[in-house]
Amino acid sequence: MALINFRLPGTDEATYSGVNSTINGWFYLTDGELWLELEESTIYTYTRDSESVLSDLLKHEFNDYYISRFVEDFSEIFQAISEPLPEFLHPAIETYKTLEAYKLWASTFLECDYQEKKYIDTNYEILLTWIYRRSLPANHLIGGPTIWFFRIFDQIQIIWRADHKLPSGAPLWTHPFGEYKMDYDLFVKEIQDFSKRFFTEMNQLIATIKDYASKNFDVESVLKQNLERQVAFDDDVLRLLTSDLMTTDWETVRRCYENRKV
Repeated sequence: MALINFRLPGTDEATYSGVNSTINGWFYLTDGELWLELEESTIYTYTRDSESVLSDLLKHEFNDYYISRFVEDFSEIFQAISEPLPEFLHPAIETYKTLEAYKLWASTFLECDYQEKKYIDTNYEILLTWIYRRSLPANHLIGGPTIWFFRIFDQIQIIWRADHKLPSGAPLWTHPFGEYKMDYDLFVKEIQDFSKRFFTEMNQLIATIKDYASKNFDVESVLKQNLERQVAFDDDVLRLLTSDLMTTDWETVRRCYENRKV
């Protein structure tokens, strides 16, 4: 199973008959399901108990939204992901719990700075932003998961939090917390593979729309847009291989972190 998996919709006259814009046309055609396979854990998979918040459980086993949103949001953090974390921070990203412990320490540190009226702006930027720059939230979903991607030498550490609870107290997602490590080169290849599969299937889907869509749906224009988006995404993927463009002030983080009270 690939790291990034998806399902695109079929050609349904009811779905596409109202399309009246080539720009919106491409975006709406990406309305499908998406999930990540990390060995025994699957991110973006709903539990059976989540039927109370889903209109059709059988149609929405996985994250059901426009896949283009994932493509855009994910590509925005590629440059940050490319920068390896310094070794002194590795213990902070071993698990979700260690990551939360670091965030708690940083928040406490910043609160003390605020009370003493010193360093607050600079330290907030330095101590916490490196985490947020590597995060992939899903605020467009009910109780959406957050996934963090941290490069450790030639590996990538993936940590996630998906612990939203239903009114009954049951979990919304199948795997509330976890972490997974894989080779960084393989991680990049998996994203490149996703790009090839996704945009190829989009091409095939768009090409079959002509007999189903309204007269305003310009198939050739949307095919061109699909190609342009693939080129843009593939260019973004190359950022994963250019870590020298990031210039995080790790020395200040190290000085604050290593002098913390344990």
